[in-house]
Amino acid sequence: MIPKVTVIGSVNLDITIQTNKFPNIGETIIADQVSRFAGGKGANQAVAAKRLGADVTFIGTFGDDEPGNFLIDTLKKENIDLTFSQITKYRNTGTAYIISSNGDNLIIVDSGANQYITCDYINSIENILQQSDIILLQLEIPLNTVWHICNLSYQYNIPVILNPAPSAIIPKEILQKVSAITPNEHEILEIIHSDYQVHCIENVFDLLKEKIIMTNGQHGVLYYQNNTIQSQPAYQVNVSDTTGAGDVFNGALATFWHQGLEEAVTLANAAASLSVTKLGAQSGSPTYQELKYFLHQYRYSNG
Repeated sequence: MIPKVTVIGSVNLDITIQTNKFPNIGETIIADQVSRFAGGKGANQAVAAKRLGADVTFIGTFGDDEPGNFLIDTLKKENIDLTFSQITKYRNTGTAYIISSNGDNLIIVDSGANQYITCDYINSIENILQQSDIILLQLEIPLNTVWHICNLSYQYNIPVILNPAPSAIIPKEILQKVSAITPNEHEILEIIHSDYQVHCIENVFDLLKEKIIMTNGQHGVLYYQNNTIQSQPAYQVNVSDTTGAGDVFNGALATFWHQGLEEAVTLANAAASLSVTKLGAQSGSPTYQELKYFLHQYRYSNG
């Protein structure tokens, strides 16, 4: 089965600054290298899903500028369907400034044109949602648009994976309507409304059970199955750049969702681990053949 994955979200130009340390407040340091990559959580996840074998439609908004043209060309080269994406003259293409040091990163985002994905526009392409096998969302576009997509998808019984990044409180009704929520270890306690009285990660799993799949960096993944919290450790690899690892995880999770929770999490965890061995959020995203080879080699070398 080739799943039809619709990704609705952000597309950014990533300016990555490599340094040997993070600057302290008031400190000036010299960059080792400055690079330009295609990025944005939505676009990254679309590329990840496509390379792993999904039929991907990406819905986002580009600025009418050189970075926008660069990003459109990049996604078209991946054979991602951009038919229902937009170009606006009113804002610049979104830009992310990424400071990367020793495998870790700090990110500041200028949303730009990403704020132009509106509820009215989603209504105008509602039929695309109905034709999807699964929908993948993040929180780098207007939140009211994200909640609207969740409601529409629920009406049509289309599963939704919601990646709550950057973190925001998710309305109670949305928590019930999505199929999976994929926070990292920093976001998981920030997405639940205070009415729920959650104080630790275990409280969130008790509340949402199978809906929560938590990525935990070098420690792997936590998810809920058979009435208990399950853990999958991260694969041991040589880390080059962690930028976009979570996006690869989400793109892979959507691609393999139809194979069941445990298998989807296993493959997504492996894809994310493999992605950090290369520089760049999209350039590090593995193909399905690379993922299969990685798993074969890893299992062979570990007995």
